[in-house]
Amino acid sequence: MTTLSSEAPGETSTENEHDTSPARTLDLDDELLFPLSKAAVAQYWEDEDTPRELRIFYRQHEISFDDPAQWPFGETLIKHSRFRAGDAAGWVEGGWQQVAPLLQGLIEAGILHYADEEVALPLTLRHEEKQTLLDPARVDHGKTWDDAEEVIARISGEPLETGYVELVIPIFRVAHMYIDADNRQVGEANVFPPAMRLDRPTLWRTCTYSGTRYQADLPMNVTALRIMRTQWRQMMVIVRRVRDAYLARFPAARDAWTVGDIERMSVCVLALPTYMLMRVEGRVANGRLHPALSSAFRLTDGLRMLMHHMLFVPFGEPTRSSTTPMTGAEAHAYAERNYSFHTAQGVCAGPPAMVDDFLGVILDGKDPMGGWPDSLEPEVVEALDDLEAAMDYGLLGLQAFGSVFSLFPTSTAGHAELHEILLAWKGSDSPRLEALRDRSARIQETTADVGWLAQDSFRKSRLAAYNEMYQQCGFGLTGQYPEPSLYERYENPPPLPPATLAELERAFARHLHDLEGGEALFGQLAAWLGRYIAFVQEALRVSLDVQANINALLGRQPPSRPFQGRDLARYINMDKSVDSKNERREVPFLIDDIARYIGLTIDVTVDGVAIFEGARKAAPAQQQNSVAMAAE
Repeated sequence: MTTLSSEAPGETSTENEHDTSPARTLDLDDELLFPLSKAAVAQYWEDEDTPRELRIFYRQHEISFDDPAQWPFGETLIKHSRFRAGDAAGWVEGGWQQVAPLLQGLIEAGILHYADEEVALPLTLRHEEKQTLLDPARVDHGKTWDDAEEVIARISGEPLETGYVELVIPIFRVAHMYIDADNRQVGEANVFPPAMRLDRPTLWRTCTYSGTRYQADLPMNVTALRIMRTQWRQMMVIVRRVRDAYLARFPAARDAWTVGDIERMSVCVLALPTYMLMRVEGRVANGRLHPALSSAFRLTDGLRMLMHHMLFVPFGEPTRSSTTPMTGAEAHAYAERNYSFHTAQGVCAGPPAMVDDFLGVILDGKDPMGGWPDSLEPEVVEALDDLEAAMDYGLLGLQAFGSVFSLFPTSTAGHAELHEILLAWKGSDSPRLEALRDRSARIQETTADVGWLAQDSFRKSRLAAYNEMYQQCGFGLTGQYPEPSLYERYENPPPLPPATLAELERAFARHLHDLEGGEALFGQLAAWLGRYIAFVQEALRVSLDVQANINALLGRQPPSRPFQGRDLARYINMDKSVDSKNERREVPFLIDDIARYIGLTIDVTVDGVAIFEGARKAAPAQQQNSVAMAAE
């Protein structure tokens, strides 16, 4: 047996802290406690690097049993909250001699406790009301994306027209700040942008479900759960109808679901209410969205986030490719052992049986346990009548997400390339060059702080995921894969005109005027920045084409002002948290950062590159706290 310890999300460890007492000899008649045994989750694990073993996930502990003879012990252990030590001898072959070291190791790890000693963990079931962990809301009335210029200016410092919303707000978050007919925001506690969350009366309680949520310090939202229960059968019709429509567009998924399939289908569920709120003609007014649609959004968003975690977050387990096969049972098991039922604000309020019922309907095509409703309310029927257009909106929105978010791994790769160029320079040195080198080193440190983009292998993994997302959505929209692929377009953008590169080279020479014989370096730096500008220009072409299709689908008027390269990075400021306790540094938009450093303003649009003397001041956003770039 191997016991591994690491802090689980939302948990703190006080077990056996500062315990310097001499070890006690375990006796057959000792009564042992497993205080939160229902929080323990047992799963068998096997991959090409690991022979089959039993793993138990319990609070901040992971317990591995690699000896098959010990598996019955692990399986039986989690069924007991109190037992006599000698009785455990019957759980394995070999009796007391085999089981005593296992028990002793679990006692020393703070997992088991002697019944006659003080235990810090609760021994009785708690189901009390809890205080919210949310900060007070910053607004007192709801906004819509018709107010995009005001909302985005307030948060990111500069306005942006509604016709660009899907390029700065991920499609799966566009509906978050809207209000449904139950006077709840679609995003509930996780509203994005965070500054647009409204305070709403909410009952929070301690979670009593078996699994990693059991008796957690984080509360669960009982109010949202009660609403979901009343809408459950209509919600299951919604997800089943989206499933069927998805399989019609992606018939290969009939044989086996993949991580990418499930994410795309989940986004299509989310797109149904979002489309109803965002289309121009026949729009559902803010405050009138049917609760079955908003509840289906919240429920399915959990599945989307789970797939997104698998694709992009290498915490706990390696990321998976978009083509990795996935079942409902595997998804549920992954969520438990990776604490995916936990967020910063609370734990998922859905009981395990409800989670399995949902997964059975949306992935396995089963009937819901409670049966289908006798009829649907008119608002739900109206939404389902427009399902195909809503799916187009969801797939276009994911294309926009993939095209824009490729900026972040490419940007960190650009910063890394600059760092390598400066370190490799063996010519003369100067204070200005040293300052640029120090600036580059600090950004490298920040890259490691805000995400997992410091490694080139992970940057490439992300780009591959975005490419597959873009290509598959294109297939779902037209029946054909886009050519050339997104990856090919971004790897080989049209080069900048020689005159622009020459202007960049002169700018570096002016800034580094105290460097002797630096002509070769100036040329390297200009070529480096020119390659990144060319990529941004191509990203603008791709993203704006997708946005134009979205605007046409929704019936919007095209925006009047140009969308610039720096606007692709607008999400960073949009994602500023209102919680200063979670402050983190950010990786700046590469073009603006280096231009400001050498005393220039560089405006990149789809039509060209304009370079001006004088650094552009950064726009002052209202909140300047945190970035979640890594999680996307």
